[in-house]
Amino acid sequence: MFNGDWYYFGKRDANSAKVMAQKEKLEVTLEGAKVKLIEALKITAYTLWQTEEELKIRDASIKLTEQNIQFYTSYTLTQSNAPIQIISAELFLADLKIKKNALQNKRSGLYKKLSYLSAMEVDTLEISIDMPMPHEREHYKNVLVNNTTYKLKEAQTKEANAELHIKKLAAYVDPIIQLGYYRRESFKDYVSLGVAFSLPIYGTQKYQQEVSKKELLASKSEILEYKNLLDAEFEEKYTILESAYQTYFILQNDSFKALEHMFVLTNTSIQNGMDLVAYTELLQKKLTLDAQNIEAIALYYKTLASVEAMIGEM
Repeated sequence: MFNGDWYYFGKRDANSAKVMAQKEKLEVTLEGAKVKLIEALKITAYTLWQTEEELKIRDASIKLTEQNIQFYTSYTLTQSNAPIQIISAELFLADLKIKKNALQNKRSGLYKKLSYLSAMEVDTLEISIDMPMPHEREHYKNVLVNNTTYKLKEAQTKEANAELHIKKLAAYVDPIIQLGYYRRESFKDYVSLGVAFSLPIYGTQKYQQEVSKKELLASKSEILEYKNLLDAEFEEKYTILESAYQTYFILQNDSFKALEHMFVLTNTSIQNGMDLVAYTELLQKKLTLDAQNIEAIALYYKTLASVEAMIGEM
């Protein structure tokens, strides 16, 4: 005996569309998790690079300060103000060492975090850094639709639309086919064919359609709202990206050239017994500019990582 439903009115296609939307949701969710992980890895790596570079300039400053204290001490043993200048330089040196210690602790934590994110032991990091101009704003805006959260909301809208379509089709009755062959000993065998219909409860069907309509409208509204939020977040990130690049450009082309010339002259003067305080102040300025340069580069790449995550890049 055969007994089965015969789906009419595109119901199989509607159910298939819903299944495809659910599959798309799952795929986009997995893709989004990967994008978030890659973003976190990049940001942690660039923060670690920044810390390593800051440690390098602290080490260089410590070495130079120690050398110049020795040089200055040798040339100014008879000067009355020499101890004050040496003490000032030694205080600066102590501050450098304190900050170096803090950076070393920070570096240790970042290596642990990077190891956790990459699911493997990481104890060294090599990153090749240059500073290309950022792409034009429109380059990114044109592909913001590839944002994984936006794509997930699109898939949710497709699912809601398919669900509404299914609810509408449910109002149409489906025939139930019954076919049987009966074999009997005392009488002739016979074949039985029957057709039945499952009648929907129309009040319930209408209510379910209304619920699905509201869910679809809410899903469409949510995707529009998220797109506006995404645009605003992108504008904020892109402004930071541009600002970081401009800061780097100014430092490289203006500040460093002037300071480097003064630094060489003052360093030579120290070795001839001249003012150690002036040198210390200039070294502090150089240290500040070096830190600003490193911070601008790190900020540029960390922001770029976030922008790339916004457009679904890994």
